[in-house]
Amino acid sequence: MTFAPGKIILTGEHSVVYGKPAIALAIDKGIETIATRFEGSSYCTGPVVDETLWKAIRTIVPEYGFKITFRSSLPVGKGMGSSAALSVSLCREMARIQSQDLSLKALLEQAMKMETFFHGRPSGLDHTVSALGKAVLFQKTTTGTKWDPIDFPTVDVLIVDSGTTGSTAEMVAKVAMYAHTAKFQSILSKMEMLSMQIVEAITLNDFNLIGQLCTQNHQYLKELGVSTPAINDIVDSALELGAWGAKLSGSGGGGIVMILGDELSKLKRYYVENGYDAFITHSYSTTESSIDKHGIHNV
Repeated sequence: MTFAPGKIILTGEHSVVYGKPAIALAIDKGIETIATRFEGSSYCTGPVVDETLWKAIRTIVPEYGFKITFRSSLPVGKGMGSSAALSVSLCREMARIQSQDLSLKALLEQAMKMETFFHGRPSGLDHTVSALGKAVLFQKTTTGTKWDPIDFPTVDVLIVDSGTTGSTAEMVAKVAMYAHTAKFQSILSKMEMLSMQIVEAITLNDFNLIGQLCTQNHQYLKELGVSTPAINDIVDSALELGAWGAKLSGSGGGGIVMILGDELSKLKRYYVENGYDAFITHSYSTTESSIDKHGIHNV
């Protein structure tokens, strides 16, 4: 089988679409994909396999000859990169079973096809983080994308599900309606500065400051209109309970809140007792030995 991790975004949701830097962490939860040879029309089994998902998978899987099975430890449609993790793990697994060389460049290009099918106008951040398997500073430029791995220490993160699901394509389209306004451009500039401040805080291992900056990023996302009352309530209660910081992670309109702090088990218990799904994950970093020369991460 092959594995690809999910992600959470520290800063840069939506602004990354417009060429501003974003920072995302790979996490220890993700998707495992297994491909086996099969005499007949290809098909897929997994937690959720609908017509849309199968059409996306068919951009990579031939019409005949393969059974695809995937297992996910990520909530779907919650802003944790489940589609990107599926795309990356599927591309790797198809390369493995067909004994094909798959460079990192080819992997990113193939995964982008699936992500475009899912989201319409993806920035490329999600599947880049998943493919690299580590924290990344990512930016779109006029000549393509550029990314730099970040040495991010292992840190626990509390994930709280707001109970609603957002659509990346819908949220990106919603934000695009205001892209020409002065307010929007001002928010973009502030988010760009915030990303650089977070990079500096990471070099100092100052997680309290990182949390504060993440909370500020959430305020900018509220101004963009992509947060929800349920998400805002989770963020506010986390801060009241002593968290270092909290924010929505992903395109918004629903999904999860990521929380940084030093008493996450206590915070988790609070949210579970109040009816939320919550779990603790941690930042993930692929070791060089687990990625072969073709960019395939084997499990």
